[in-house]
Amino acid sequence: MMNVRMKSLSKNSRQSGFELLRILMMLQVVFLHVCSKEMGAFTQIAEKMGGSVQTAWSLSFFMSRCPVLVFVMITGYFSVQKYHSWKDIFPKLKHTYGTMYFYSVMTGLVLLFTGCVAMTKGEIISLFLPMLSDKWYFMTLYVLLLLFIPIMNRCLATLSQKEYTGILLLLFFLFSIMPVLTTIEPFDEFISLYRIYKPNGGKGIYSFLFAYMIGGYLRLYVQPKKLQKGWYLVVFVLAGLVNAYLALHCEEYYQVAPYNTNPFVLLQSVCLMLFFSNCHFQSRLVNSVASSCMAVYMIHMHPQMIQVLWSKIFPMVREYSFYQDGWYLLRIAGVILAIFSVCILIDKIRLFVCELLIKNHHYH
Repeated sequence: MMNVRMKSLSKNSRQSGFELLRILMMLQVVFLHVCSKEMGAFTQIAEKMGGSVQTAWSLSFFMSRCPVLVFVMITGYFSVQKYHSWKDIFPKLKHTYGTMYFYSVMTGLVLLFTGCVAMTKGEIISLFLPMLSDKWYFMTLYVLLLLFIPIMNRCLATLSQKEYTGILLLLFFLFSIMPVLTTIEPFDEFISLYRIYKPNGGKGIYSFLFAYMIGGYLRLYVQPKKLQKGWYLVVFVLAGLVNAYLALHCEEYYQVAPYNTNPFVLLQSVCLMLFFSNCHFQSRLVNSVASSCMAVYMIHMHPQMIQVLWSKIFPMVREYSFYQDGWYLLRIAGVILAIFSVCILIDKIRLFVCELLIKNHHYH
């Protein structure tokens, strides 16, 4: 049944359109960390300054809520037909965890031995246990997702389109609609998620599995038309604007507006997937840069690197004077590009050295 209704993936199915989407999403990830209270603090500064600064923050922030969902949806899009056994998924799992382990250990030790940070014994031990210490929440959940994929794919392959749609609608209500309703009067008086699951802002394994299923559904059953491509971006912008408006004008809604599984964020994510699924082009440069995007996340979000990045390298981003003139958005863009570019370069050096070591080993 599965072979009848599913088109098999070709080796060249990873088109540069989706790779470009990965790059854009990782740039947004870095921007969101510029906004974070523990890092760049743009959000807190914008709230206090108000006016045009808060407006600029609101528009840029709520147009950048999709990266987590999109990354997982892309995984579902390209994996739903591909991995049906542990043997199939093991190389991808090995590569992902190996890269994760490398950056956990090496980033921490380099910063420690160069005197950039001080670390307790527990923190040093945690470098060697990136999964157990939850070094990066996204990578931890992503590895867990990879473990589920073969089972998920076998289950999804038995569903009809109608059944698949029904399950997604149920999960949409549970993971997207209910977390919003539980915070808004009068729904909060009689709707609760207590003892069902904790939303965690959409940063949990439930949300990852949900996003994976959406990506798989888009691959199997949705064929976007080229004539509609521009409308996906229109809907993306409108959904972001509505989300931003509600966040600024509804105090109760503000806390759930940034959730990864917020209905408007979910709609934006699907629109991006559909738009870029119609962007057919090939670029070796785009594909090469995109292949190191996860390294950008792991390097600049390493707990010890966070200390160095925002207190020693870019402390000015946390100061009010940084936002006193009209050029601050360009300066923020410069910070984002600097972090992104250096991390990409580091990963390319890592890959180059690994290739040399492998060739040297085979030679001897």
